[in-house]
Amino acid sequence: MSIPYDPDRYLVLRIDGRMPAGVSRLQSMNALRPEVVEEMRAAPPRLTLEATTLSDRQRDAVLRDPKQEAAPLIPMALVAPAATADVDAAAAALQAATAAGASWGIGAVQAKYAISPDRPPERDIPVAILDTGIDRTHPAFRGIKTWHTQNFIDPGPEGAPNPDVSDVKGHGTHCASTVFGQDVDGVRIGVAPGVTTAIIAKVLDDEGRGSNEAVAAALQWAVGKGARILSMSLGFDFPAIVERLKAASWPERAAVSKALQAYRDNIRYFDKLVDFLNFDQRLLIAAAGNDSKRGAGGPDQLIDVSMPAATEGVVSVAALGRTANGYAVAPFSNVNPMLSAPGVDIVGAKVGGGLVAMSGTSMACPHVAGLAALWWDNQLVSVGETSADDVKASLRALAVNTKLRLADQGRGLAIAPAG
Repeated sequence: MSIPYDPDRYLVLRIDGRMPAGVSRLQSMNALRPEVVEEMRAAPPRLTLEATTLSDRQRDAVLRDPKQEAAPLIPMALVAPAATADVDAAAAALQAATAAGASWGIGAVQAKYAISPDRPPERDIPVAILDTGIDRTHPAFRGIKTWHTQNFIDPGPEGAPNPDVSDVKGHGTHCASTVFGQDVDGVRIGVAPGVTTAIIAKVLDDEGRGSNEAVAAALQWAVGKGARILSMSLGFDFPAIVERLKAASWPERAAVSKALQAYRDNIRYFDKLVDFLNFDQRLLIAAAGNDSKRGAGGPDQLIDVSMPAATEGVVSVAALGRTANGYAVAPFSNVNPMLSAPGVDIVGAKVGGGLVAMSGTSMACPHVAGLAALWWDNQLVSVGETSADDVKASLRALAVNTKLRLADQGRGLAIAPAG
């Protein structure tokens, strides 16, 4: 999908109603004074997102308003699966999963708790996947009773909703199957196969490209459909921002400077958007990125968590692989995530049927999303209520209490046993 450069086109976010300062650190209603809680329950804050044309004066006015934020349209891209050094590793992983009856990540995260598919409606835990779409006909998804689908890349005539989220690339199908896929040919691939409501937003085209406009709109739509857990494996495509500007006749130095401004503006925009979603008790989980290089014969090239995973309030997830002594962070995985989870040679659903193994932080992210669904259901059963804050704290406590902190700095808390 080509995104032509338009210097006057912006995403504008507006929050009407009361929002407490520092909401990303407060998050829960329990952290607020009783009178504030009562006021916000009576008139909850409202989120409005739109794409529009702004002059420089209008943009400055928006940025001066504490209720608003503006960011230029920028390209975004799939956190693409990482290539494995061993060409036979994927085939070996598939054979091992078939022999064991499960993808190795299922056992690693100790996904023993099961969500009953016959639970009452009040225990429904809708999960949203923002990705390349999904193959709904795959037998891995036979347990889904309620589908909400929307294509944000190719809308219908005159902008009408398009429910077709067909997945050509296969990435979204694989990720979704790791969250809530049913067993396929006797192999368990899903962490939380009891999930029955799937919210699928196609925000990346068949080449894995998209835009911040599609992602922001999809987040708002998914929340409107009731999503409690939202999983994303995508990032800001900074090189594409520069190339887009150069194609519009910007000199390279100026293009890089302008791209940095666009990047900074979008960080602020997504910070405010995620603040609102966190306060609304939605749990956002995102892949940390596959840009690092370790053990390649030269100095390690360690790259920090990419945006929007690095946004405060998002659970960023790095990838773990297996070693002779247990588990280690994958050579490609970015540093300084919140959590780490299985992400190398993960067996999941393949477009058109069957199974396939993939590697990347994109494969680690849905393990955590599936665990979040398990924790959410467990809390509803045992306590009667829960929140996104409680689930996030439970995930972190799971890592800490079982001594899963990895030795080297920046690798995050590992959602996998120490080995």
